[in-house]
Amino acid sequence: FDCDNKHLVIGTDKGRVILWNLSTGEETTQQTFMFSECISKVFLRENLVLVLQQGTLFLIRNMDSFLDSIYTLHLSVSGEDLSLSSQFDKIAFGFKGDTYATLLDLRSGNEAGWISLEDDLHLETLLLSHIDVSKHLMFVSAYVEEEDGPGPRTAYFYCIKTGDLIFQFKITDLIDVRYPANLVFFYGGLFLEGQLNTADYPLETLWKIWTPQGKQVLSSVFCSDFSMVLSGSHATNRNNVHLSASGHSYLTYFSIMDDHIVFTQREHRGVSINVYKMQKKEDIQQEGNVGSKTSLETKRLWRSMQYIEQSSVFGDNLPCNQVSEADVVLSLTSNYRALVIRDRKNGKKLAEIPAQTKISRIWSKESIVLLLTGGNLGSTELLYFGD
Repeated sequence: FDCDNKHLVIGTDKGRVILWNLSTGEETTQQTFMFSECISKVFLRENLVLVLQQGTLFLIRNMDSFLDSIYTLHLSVSGEDLSLSSQFDKIAFGFKGDTYATLLDLRSGNEAGWISLEDDLHLETLLLSHIDVSKHLMFVSAYVEEEDGPGPRTAYFYCIKTGDLIFQFKITDLIDVRYPANLVFFYGGLFLEGQLNTADYPLETLWKIWTPQGKQVLSSVFCSDFSMVLSGSHATNRNNVHLSASGHSYLTYFSIMDDHIVFTQREHRGVSINVYKMQKKEDIQQEGNVGSKTSLETKRLWRSMQYIEQSSVFGDNLPCNQVSEADVVLSLTSNYRALVIRDRKNGKKLAEIPAQTKISRIWSKESIVLLLTGGNLGSTELLYFGD
């Protein structure tokens, strides 16, 4: 699904694309594609809807009462072998094992460029940035083919305007790739989360942040008795997918926005809600105190416990999110049937809004909040925060 300030679009496993008007909550139109095959991805860009289904791209224009087709592109490969991302006016896609990625113009579907990988490198996955300050960046996870299969993964960040490599780092040198990891674009650059290859107890999770120019500004370790779970939809075949790259608020149990990190964490007696703030740290050089190096550090603002029997946990964790416009943190009650709103600064409970059924996910963008129920999506409820 995708959402902007006017519409919500959802693709179903029965091949339907449905649009809702956010102002009225009414369904405006729907359309069924290609013999009811599952919709893989949908993107909403102003009045344009981009649909990926079985390796075919459809660009359609929302005409309020109907959907008008603009073009259809057959990409020839589908499923896990195809990686596709669309942000702003670009589409990027690549096939697993290829040595390049293709860029398309969103409105015309015409080829807009190529990103060629270095010698012996093969593409695994890619992601375009959805943030204005880094909208020129594309992330590519690549590997060198070895005798027993794909080798260690490296993260590359390319400029989609010039094709130049901006910076890179070796994923397997930083984290233990046997466990799920996440990379998220946000206003300050990009955030990497992954488990360290250390002793079994306590578990240590690495947090790193780089600016869009490739300067590392944060390296921190979060310790807990249980591993961090940021998303409920990791790939089941972890031998092939080590890093989940995500766009705006697409992680079920984690949100990084403004200078705040919000996440829920499994504990022995339930689930904790945690809020950290990133702030500048200046390390003065000792020899002569010449100059200073500015970086970031994290400070925990507050932590709140939700006492939940593990047998009662609905999914992997307790869904959470944040709305910066209202300076609040959103989470759920222990029975997953009510939305809890807390002050982001101090954790004070401000309100509790009951729901008719169990909530499986909280999604937000600007002042819009969606409560999702059921499986991957299910029915939705819509709330507004701020002006």
